[in-house]
Amino acid sequence: MKTIVSLFVSFAVLFTCSMPAYAQNAAPEGYFTRPRYNEVYSSQPAEEEFLSLQEYNDQYSHGESPLAGNAPLPLQESSPARISPVKTKVANIVGNESGAIMGTVTLQYQTEIQGGRPQFVYDRRYLGNIQLNTYWNLDSSHVEFSGDRITVFFDFSYGAFTESAVAYFYPD
Repeated sequence: MKTIVSLFVSFAVLFTCSMPAYAQNAAPEGYFTRPRYNEVYSSQPAEEEFLSLQEYNDQYSHGESPLAGNAPLPLQESSPARISPVKTKVANIVGNESGAIMGTVTLQYQTEIQGGRPQFVYDRRYLGNIQLNTYWNLDSSHVEFSGDRITVFFDFSYGAFTESAVAYFYPD
């Protein structure tokens, strides 16, 4: 039993130590060094592009998970004073398995007080400016939302390994 445990621990230590070195010193067979990956995938666009949640799902989900509640909410008669000014929030993209912060995503939104608490206004929520600080490849992402929460799901891969991650936004 001790032999199995020590072999497992040795493998885990070896694997943990070799992953960053492999990512930084990878051969040119399709793998990027960490600085090159950041240069290619994490660069800031000249002008920030924000997409509506429907546009975001159409562009990035690859049809894997349809937008939850994608029908527009019925228009409600409300005074313009109840809708907040445009706000911006940044949320961390957190790996579900590792708990590591894999990057950030930005949301521009407006809220309206409904039932005594703030709710996201349906047609005034835009995602953009995804910044990754990981060597994992972003394979796909999609959005699920309600008035109470916007959840952005991400799927990453690194060779044969996969990791899913999530970012949450709550109205304020």
